[in-house]
Amino acid sequence: MKLPTGRAVSADAALLDTDVRGTGSTDLMLGVDLTRGVRPVLLHLQVTWSHPLPSRVGGVSISAGDSVAWSLAGEWPLLRGALVLLLEVNGLHQGPPRLDGLEIRDVSTSEVTLGAGVEFIASEDVQFLVGYQRLQWGRDASAQDAWVMSLVPVLF
Repeated sequence: MKLPTGRAVSADAALLDTDVRGTGSTDLMLGVDLTRGVRPVLLHLQVTWSHPLPSRVGGVSISAGDSVAWSLAGEWPLLRGALVLLLEVNGLHQGPPRLDGLEIRDVSTSEVTLGAGVEFIASEDVQFLVGYQRLQWGRDASAQDAWVMSLVPVLF
C-alpha cells in the first residue's frame, strides 16, 4: 500500500515530473520480485501492479488509472565483488484517469527507460551507486535523462 504525501498532481517541470504519479493518492499494490544467479551475472525481474483509490481534489472526484510497472536488471560483479556493473530496462504503463466517474480517453501513459551504472560495494553495510537513465520510448511521458546517485547504508 502506498499512502499519499498530501500533494495533488502538479507536474512541476523543475522536479522532472517526479511529483506526478500517485503523490496525492492512496494505492493498493501487488508485486513480485524474482532474482536468479546465472554465472557470472545476477538477474532481477520486478513487476508491480498499482490501483489508486479514488480521491477528491478541488471538489472533483479523481481516480488515476491502474498501472503496471516492470523492471529487468542485470548485475555483473568485478574485482571480487567490490565493483558491480549494472544494466536495467524498466517500463510503466498507466491507464487513463477518471474525473467524476468519466474516463478521460487518450491520456494513458507508457514509457520504457534504459539505465546503466556502476555500484561500489565498500562493505556489506555500505554501497554507492552512480548511474545514468534515459527514456527510450514513451507516450504521454516526459522525455528525460538523468544521472542518478544513491548511497545505501544498512542501518539494522
